[in-house]
Amino acid sequence: MAPTARDLSRGRMKNVRIYEAKVSLTEHLVQSDPQFQAVYDAVLVQGVIFVIYVLVHDFWIAGSPSIGLNQLALVVGTGSTFFYFLCLEAYLLLCAVAVYPVFLSWVWCHKHGPPLLVGLFYLVVCASHVVLSSVIVSWTVFAAPLANLTALIAGIEQIRLLMKSYSFIRENAYKVLYPWHKDDKEGPAVWYGGQMEPQVGSFSAYLYFLFCPTLLYRDRYPRVTGPINWTNAAGYFVHFLTTIWYMVVLFRYFLFPASFKNEDLVKCYISALLLAFLLLVIIHMCVFHAFANLASEITRFADRQFYNDWWASTSFSSYYRKWNTIVHDWIYSYLFLDLCAISSSKFPAILSTLFLSALMHEYLLAMALGFASPFLMIEFAGLGAIFYFMRTFASRRVANLIVLGCLSLGMANLIFYYTAEIAARTYCPRQNRLERTGRKENDENATDQEPSGKYEAEGNSGSCNSVSKTVVDSYVKKGTSKRIFRAKESVLTYLCSTDKNVEAFYHVFMVMICTAIVYSLVKDSVEAGKPFVDMGYYISGFGPVDQQLRAAVIWLPLKAAVLSVYPFFLVWKSLWFKLGPLANLLFALLFLLYNVAAHTATIYSITHFDLPPVPALFLSVEQLRWTMKSYSFIRENAYKVLYPWHKDDKEGPAVWYGGQMEPQVGSFSAYLYFLFCPTLLYRDRYPQTACVRPLRVLAHLMKCCISLTFVVVLCKEIFDSYPAITNSQPKNFTMQTFMLTLLTCSLWGLVVQFMAGYFFLHSWLNLWGELLKFADREFYSDWWTCTSFSAFYRKWNLLVHDWIKAYIYQDMKDLFRRRWYNRIASLPTIIISAVFHEYVLWAPVRFVLPLLLIMFGLFGGILYFVRPNTESHFWNYFLHTGLQLGVSVMVFVYATEFYARKTYAPSSLGREILEAHNVYRSRHAAPPLQWSSKAAQAAERWAKRLASLGRLEHDPGSGMGQNLYQKSVVGAQLELAGREVVDNWYEEIRNYDYSKPGFSAATGHFTQVVWVGTTHMGAASATQGNSVFVVANYTPPGNVKQNFSENVRRKT
Repeated sequence: MAPTARDLSRGRMKNVRIYEAKVSLTEHLVQSDPQFQAVYDAVLVQGVIFVIYVLVHDFWIAGSPSIGLNQLALVVGTGSTFFYFLCLEAYLLLCAVAVYPVFLSWVWCHKHGPPLLVGLFYLVVCASHVVLSSVIVSWTVFAAPLANLTALIAGIEQIRLLMKSYSFIRENAYKVLYPWHKDDKEGPAVWYGGQMEPQVGSFSAYLYFLFCPTLLYRDRYPRVTGPINWTNAAGYFVHFLTTIWYMVVLFRYFLFPASFKNEDLVKCYISALLLAFLLLVIIHMCVFHAFANLASEITRFADRQFYNDWWASTSFSSYYRKWNTIVHDWIYSYLFLDLCAISSSKFPAILSTLFLSALMHEYLLAMALGFASPFLMIEFAGLGAIFYFMRTFASRRVANLIVLGCLSLGMANLIFYYTAEIAARTYCPRQNRLERTGRKENDENATDQEPSGKYEAEGNSGSCNSVSKTVVDSYVKKGTSKRIFRAKESVLTYLCSTDKNVEAFYHVFMVMICTAIVYSLVKDSVEAGKPFVDMGYYISGFGPVDQQLRAAVIWLPLKAAVLSVYPFFLVWKSLWFKLGPLANLLFALLFLLYNVAAHTATIYSITHFDLPPVPALFLSVEQLRWTMKSYSFIRENAYKVLYPWHKDDKEGPAVWYGGQMEPQVGSFSAYLYFLFCPTLLYRDRYPQTACVRPLRVLAHLMKCCISLTFVVVLCKEIFDSYPAITNSQPKNFTMQTFMLTLLTCSLWGLVVQFMAGYFFLHSWLNLWGELLKFADREFYSDWWTCTSFSAFYRKWNLLVHDWIKAYIYQDMKDLFRRRWYNRIASLPTIIISAVFHEYVLWAPVRFVLPLLLIMFGLFGGILYFVRPNTESHFWNYFLHTGLQLGVSVMVFVYATEFYARKTYAPSSLGREILEAHNVYRSRHAAPPLQWSSKAAQAAERWAKRLASLGRLEHDPGSGMGQNLYQKSVVGAQLELAGREVVDNWYEEIRNYDYSKPGFSAATGHFTQVVWVGTTHMGAASATQGNSVFVVANYTPPGNVKQNFSENVRRKT
């Protein structure tokens, strides 16, 4: 028997949504989870810096401080179009309000007339109303025409009011058709939790329902007590406008393609892939957080659960339920449950709900963009349905990564497709909707005229306590300050395993990092016209293989030297019993001499062999690490010799170290293990894991590679995009260029700091901890939640902090023992740490600037003693802002100085080669070449490589055109003329056949010299014995197939 209408209603109402007073999920997480709050604060700081960047960019580039308002005006509309939107909004509200008296008339007719005929008549009336309102709204949007955003809002308002009207009719029609009493022990009196009355709702209740942020009608809702909090309402309003502005600016500056060139379209897709998830989050925050909370604050609506933790979803079925609970509740109540009651299977009900939701989204996009396309329907209802029924058997972390990756990819496809379609319609005037606004059409022959339209390029344009407690528990109680090692995971690993929200954001960050790497690879290949990986920055950082091997060879004797500390310590131990304090003095002098000699040898090796930045940094850090480790070994074991103790003592070292030290001097195997394990404090024993877990080793190794690659990609994008850093175009240097470059660096300052910490303090140290079964992985703490710089210094790097506290801070306090010194005891440690950082930074850049010393030791020292209110969010904002600006300034200044020292005017040989090129190019009507420092640096590096090999071969990873030359001369470079080199290449003109243009090994040097498309070059030489090797690099490269006829011109 088919179910009756009453059965359907009863089945639906058993799953009634009951409203309760709840804050939105983001508000709850910010208030209850310090980790989430810190991430939220960091994102807000990044957003403020982005606003400043756009402000300065518009002011200097466009000449007016519009902060992107010119783009915002395009999508919001002005003048008459906005007036049309207000009229349309008034019409929709009037139609929605008219539903109430129409429903009351149905109630009266139902009681006094034939129910079936009355029901059919009013059903026809309602259907006609829906069709008529849709036609009027669509006609107004397209004929007015409305701007994009106002058209989208009009469509949303139409659907919202229709869904609200339907909910009101459904809930109140049940009262008329199946009367009930509020004192009933079952049925609606229980289902609604007391939020519905037996009689039809009042007009005031219906009017409130039309404006409150929900789609399910109730006679009563939980409300916020007291008056409206206008401060919160203003904050949500600013948040709403800011997110709209962000979306508009991202589309204008980063996502909208400039032309129809294949390269631009590919770059557009990669940009969409890179920013897809960011846009998804911004859209969600705009609608479901900012706007919905704004409406709730004004209407005092207390149930703010408009979404759930969709970012932690492990399947698309849970994502669809959590993304938008407002619409989900309506579809679930009035479509899904009704279809389930009709059919015994949920399958058609799920497909129908997905199809209806996709259809509504497609309708809204058509209203906003002016055209309909089935692409969203295919992704939402087609692929979305397939993914909805998929159940992954992977772990929760892998499943969450899959969901986030698919969301990013799907969002990127939608962004790319619709922006490309908009571009096509904008650049084709007859198909552009905005041509109907009253502007006259251009002459049909003026097809090359600059396009006009709304998208035209504008010329003016877990808990904190649990994390912090692990740091406190790592030490014995007051009086000893001895670090006790315990089996603990890293903070990030711990948070990901206990807090699904932190884990989800971690997955989002990893997906965006991998997307950025793919973006860089595709961009390099598109620009090169073939599959290509630009290894220039990798080679510049790591150097050629022979330089890396040389660094490894230098590392071996330095390692042997630190191993010799152990036998020398044993010699001191035996001499101390005979010589007493004299042995102490001799050994101290010997240890000092060892450190001076080791660091001197390190500095000499770096400068003498001119090691690349990364090997040089590796050697300096390694030697400094060995100095700190050997000092810790001597200090901890010398105490055993000078002040003997027994392991059964009830106080002293037997208690201080928690059983991790023995009374006798540690063995050589313990010392050897200590030199490799990730800690700077010596103990005879450390907590260890049961075994080495290969999968974890592989995971940490992959994280190291990914994070290091991302840092290289980030630096490459910044440095290549802004020549003010690399000094590649010194004639174009202006204050404007420098300021824009500095602001660009400020956008990425916090990301650079986080990635540096993630690479070394998390991935690298966890890798070695896993390989050595070292169980205490607390290498850092939750520094992102700090509200003061003193807490940040303590939590950022626990390895160095523990060493400084044990052997500098505590020793100096014991030495002075003055009350006044206790107030400034941290200042010497800050200065010493700043000096060490300056020394480490010298190795890769080869110069010393006092900038880091000033920012770390001076400003950091001053801010260290600021004691803010730890309960205020402002100080966490202040910390992130200070860190972001400080790191960005250091990146900008050190990178600029580094390239300035490497950038030099062409040498006499390079100048002669450049002049000879331009002489010959003038004979072939080719424009003169300009000098490129980047090409010259690559040429110098490869020339040295050829000199070491003793033969000629092309650089496969340069990505540039290249000519090579070798000659044996007396006096090497001093007697080699640049004109002679170019003459040798140009002489190949005799072999070139202009009637059959193309590449030949016998003419390749000549064609590259006169290639019209090449604009820059750089040259360098290197000597080996009596042989000189010359390398010339060209950008863009020449000798491109099928382009010879237009690039190799006849001699004039």
